Amino acid sequence: MQNTLTLIFCLLASAVFSQSGRYCAAVSPEVITSIPVTEYAQSRDIITISVIFHVVWKEIEDNISEEQILSQMQVLNDDFRAQNDQSNVLFGFQDDIADTEIEFCLAQRLPNGMATSGIIRTQTDENIIGLKQVLYTTSPAVDSEHYMNVWVADLGGGLNGMASFPGTASPDKDGIVIDPNYVGTVGLAEDAQPYHLGRTLTHEIGHYLNLIHVFGPTTGGTCTSDDGVEDTPLSENTYLGDCPTGIEFSCESSDMWMNYMYFTDDACMSMFSNGQKARMIATLENERIGLQNTEGCLSVSISDLDEDAFNFQIYPNPTIDFFEIKNLSSSSTPFDISLYSSEGKMIFEQESVRESILLSLENYQTGLYFISIKTTEVEKVVKVVKL
Repeated sequence: MQNTLTLIFCLLASAVFSQSGRYCAAVSPEVITSIPVTEYAQSRDIITISVIFHVVWKEIEDNISEEQILSQMQVLNDDFRAQNDQSNVLFGFQDDIADTEIEFCLAQRLPNGMATSGIIRTQTDENIIGLKQVLYTTSPAVDSEHYMNVWVADLGGGLNGMASFPGTASPDKDGIVIDPNYVGTVGLAEDAQPYHLGRTLTHEIGHYLNLIHVFGPTTGGTCTSDDGVEDTPLSENTYLGDCPTGIEFSCESSDMWMNYMYFTDDACMSMFSNGQKARMIATLENERIGLQNTEGCLSVSISDLDEDAFNFQIYPNPTIDFFEIKNLSSSSTPFDISLYSSEGKMIFEQESVRESILLSLENYQTGLYFISIKTTEVEKVVKVVKL
């Protein structure tokens, strides 16, 4: 499917900086291809997308917690599987509510097979790094063909997030950037009303999977501007900074203002349509098919281990500086011992036949690391934390 959309920057202004709420400044596409609902919207196997969060922070409060990220993952899975509160969906649109059959997981496995938490944390000295090209070299994308990369970084000026349409960004920049205040429902998000329910990322993933705003590609909306989706009525309203409670008309029809691809407040967003599902599934079977062909959601399994050889302990864990690996096998079989960063980059490796080894993290940044201990036949990977 040909897609000539250029990069979209969703500039979602917070209530602190804008009296009227969130808005998007989208570059108008040359062509919007319509997707038949019947071809793609029927029930099918669930598609699970592996997600990598890059938390790039200067101020300590922007180094958001795992709990805040997990709350966002819950929102995404509820929203895309139609498990959220949809009590505000008007009667005339209830049959249009789509279970998109798309789910999301925090990646557990990197492309090289190493384990990961799905969260990469990087400290920076840059101000408003979310709007700078250096963001993508500070925390490089992880295989953006097979993983959805989400950079959590300060966007400044009240901006909420931005996303790339499929096929419009280079692999090192393909993904989504979201301000830390608008991730999930806890932590910083608790003070981000009316954008405190995690719908910024739901909206941005819509763009990432090729959805246009319901009111079309223009910044304001006209009755001749379409989104290429059959079951979302034409609309000239954006519902910028608004949260309707009843029927709203434009273009001689009722508006689907509760759709995620409007500009309503988070509390008013509650549905994708069957036509939007068709468009996203078509994208996942064409331009973004690599997202289906990954083992990122599979945990790193340890099977048939030699219990005697791998009955070891790592202490202390977490640690401030040193930790010791104790009770390794007393045989002469050599062990390959490797230390990896949270993004899977090898920091060092050594071979040993000793029963205990002292390793230092004194000169490394705080965060999550992985120790790989293996022989020629088996391997065990253990998480270690530097405080």
